[in-house]
Amino acid sequence: MAAATLWIGSPAVDAGNNTAVPAGIVTDLAGSPRLADSPVVSDTGSGAPPIVDMGAYEAQPLLAAYTRLEICTDAQWYEPSTGQPAEIQSVGPVTGSIHDVPAAAPIWGQDAGPTSSATLTRVFTIPLDATSITGVVTFVADDGVTLTLNSGAIGNYDALVWPPPAVRLLDNLRPGANEFRAAVYNRGGFAWVEACAVVVCAQQWRVYAPVVLRGY
Repeated sequence: MAAATLWIGSPAVDAGNNTAVPAGIVTDLAGSPRLADSPVVSDTGSGAPPIVDMGAYEAQPLLAAYTRLEICTDAQWYEPSTGQPAEIQSVGPVTGSIHDVPAAAPIWGQDAGPTSSATLTRVFTIPLDATSITGVVTFVADDGVTLTLNSGAIGNYDALVWPPPAVRLLDNLRPGANEFRAAVYNRGGFAWVEACAVVVCAQQWRVYAPVVLRGY
């Protein structure tokens, strides 16, 4: 009975009488919690909060599930020209040093010589139903590396004497497939990159039913 469900704007929300709820009844007709507070609605009913809604259905507050992704340089990055996985490099920063990026490994092509690939890439997926997405990446590299996300430049890192890692916000993340790409522009035989990105996305999974209770 669709006309009996509640929308957030209905004056029936938080307007019932808690003493009218029969003993032992803890769910509404749809099986949702019978007493669910709607924080954006003023209580006009009777009883101690949360106040029951009027009618057979209780408006359920908006909830969100969160997904946290960590994308760090490792052997899952690959050379797009060959499909071969990245090689962990021994010339990168010592683990635990001030130039190290925790949880990341220094990577480049399949060897440390001039024939190493000039590009590495890593594809990751954000849930299609994500409603908000935030991210940050920390990276350090040698010697002359450009890091991009979805073809948008994040920054360059060109250091013979390594400064601390750079930190950049990721402002072009999107639901679905995303691609990090590291491209060397100087001394390909000596290149490596170490990076770690953290992405957090929210997925709203429950909303108020978009029908106002009739008769109130």
